Amino acid sequence: MRRINKEISSKLFDADRDKNERFILRKSAQFLHRHLSRYPSYSKEAVKMLCWNLGKHNAGINQFMIAHLSDRQRNAFEQELSENGYDFEEYVHLVYRKISRLKKADMKKLQLLVLDGLEKIAGKAGYRGKADFEKNVAALKRMFGLSDHEEEFVIFLFILSINEAAQEYFVGDLGCNKIMGRKFLANVLGIGKPDLIKILSGTLKKIEFVEMDGYDLKVEDKFLGLFLNPSDKNFSEEFYFKISGGGSLPLEYFLIDWNETNHVLRLLNRKSKTATHILLYGPPGTGKT
Repeated sequence: MRRINKEISSKLFDADRDKNERFILRKSAQFLHRHLSRYPSYSKEAVKMLCWNLGKHNAGINQFMIAHLSDRQRNAFEQELSENGYDFEEYVHLVYRKISRLKKADMKKLQLLVLDGLEKIAGKAGYRGKADFEKNVAALKRMFGLSDHEEEFVIFLFILSINEAAQEYFVGDLGCNKIMGRKFLANVLGIGKPDLIKILSGTLKKIEFVEMDGYDLKVEDKFLGLFLNPSDKNFSEEFYFKISGGGSLPLEYFLIDWNETNHVLRLLNRKSKTATHILLYGPPGTGKT
């Protein structure tokens, strides 16, 4: 059985991943770990996402199920694994069927094993330095003045946009794109509902970064290229243009809440003929100058 596990792992899961793939895998493991820690439910979509995330660690899941099946079930599982375990979709279907038949006490033990495997993947980069995707997300954060929570949401959206298993689970199964699924989305991001509302109504909405409706949740296509190259010329030409004349920018060109802008204008208008002292504070790129 160990030989079969090793062969399946080597064929189904690529051990020679580059930095970008390892970064996506690590972040996916973090999101999945947060969700399963609070909502331990194993639908077929959840099992598919789990199998993709665990990679070679699926061998431990296989061994666990074999140890907790009856002799008849064990023999059948080993036979099916040797016959169908080399095709990812077939492997997921097989694992899902066996998990759904485990006893409640065994499911609790499996939960601990799953969380331990995800925690190991989430906590270890597996490479030196930073992946290009990490650098690009950091550049996006600086470009648009995003918060840490918004940065995490951007990474989550990117994973949904490029990974079929993630899209099927977080959107298709959990409904993170719908009102009823907002509690799952907030939990996956590790934030509360007020913070999630702030993200969904903030800068990312203003720049139309996210496509979120009753059918989908993903990065708008026009922004996907930024993950690959934040200095992309085509993006610059589409979203930025030179303003001729004058040495200042109109207020409407800044992504600042209009209530805050009005507050500053009211302070200035109180003494229109004399100097008014106002202290503006905030991170770089928010329009203080």
